[in-house]
Amino acid sequence: LCQAPCERGQYSDGKSCQLCAKNHQCPNDEMTASLDCQAGYMCPNNTTIKNDPKYHQDKFNDAGNAVADGGLIKQEICKKGTYQPNKNADSCLNCEKGYYCPNDGMTEQIPCPAGTYSTADKATSATVCVKCERNTYNPNPGATECLPCPKGTWTAGDGATSCTSCPAGTFYNHTTKECEPCHAGYYCPNAGMDDDPFTNPKNNPNEPGSAPIAC
Repeated sequence: LCQAPCERGQYSDGKSCQLCAKNHQCPNDEMTASLDCQAGYMCPNNTTIKNDPKYHQDKFNDAGNAVADGGLIKQEICKKGTYQPNKNADSCLNCEKGYYCPNDGMTEQIPCPAGTYSTADKATSATVCVKCERNTYNPNPGATECLPCPKGTWTAGDGATSCTSCPAGTFYNHTTKECEPCHAGYYCPNAGMDDDPFTNPKNNPNEPGSAPIAC
């Protein structure tokens, strides 16, 4: 007997029609093998009935209810805010904090650049990337927070990727958040000096972050 042509959502193994392989797609009639689901798309497990003839060739009873899965017909694109780097995936992945996914069908996340951070999930735009505030920094892309500058260092503005030591002859003033000339009666022989008296009780001028030294 001749085998009847296999419908979409199925393929022929040479003997009979089989449901499309798990996490694969069978978009045409008379297919002899399942096709890969591409990266940037998902092919949900075909053991779950999806009453959507666009994606599944489901079987229906007389009442019009889906009673059996006929196999996946067509891969489904990952929407903005999601991505999928792998083939034959069951679902799309949410874009993580520190990243954004502005387009449909993305295969990888786009990181917020160094000097910024983001705490948003499933972000669809680079507008979620917030510049690090003054005197904080972030050297790496894809960050969820910025780091405070070490003792005796500062940044001139927002969006810094590193901090700069206050030069010799100055110290970092925690009140003004600026590098300022050493006060009268003190000297600041090295870069990176700090006005916090608890930073270095011994006032060792050879250690970064040490306080100005009384004359």
